[in-house]
Amino acid sequence: MMRFETATRVMVHALVLAALTSLAFAATGYAQSTEQVWQHHIQAWEKQDLSEIVADYDTESVLILNNRIFKGRDAISSVFAQLFRIFAGGSNRIDTPVIVDRYVYITWHFTPTGHQEFFGTDTFVIEDGKIVLQTIASPLYEVFPVTR
Repeated sequence: MMRFETATRVMVHALVLAALTSLAFAATGYAQSTEQVWQHHIQAWEKQDLSEIVADYDTESVLILNNRIFKGRDAISSVFAQLFRIFAGGSNRIDTPVIVDRYVYITWHFTPTGHQEFFGTDTFVIEDGKIVLQTIASPLYEVFPVTR
């Protein structure tokens, strides 16, 4: 009877270890893919390359900006065309991103020419190499609205 209980415990421990190893591997896979998408996205942002920015999204992606919902590449392209115009006139600083699994969280500070500094945040959810959800929040967009 003792051998059976010991063998069962060993098997349970092996299964738990295998599950934890699998989870660790999956988390690492998320982090690499998330990091790659983030790097591509921020480089496209810095170059103000609209086609490269839009390539980070798919047809079902959702961007929520100050409670306005934009869905799909066409709508998201329109948002970024407006954001590029807004951010062209001023100074922008992005703090170190927080990247965990499939999530990226950033805070940023933008000072439009002739205005005070605005603070904002973005959150990204990345799946299968695409941004499936992005939220952006800042009082900047009350002064410089983004429309459809």
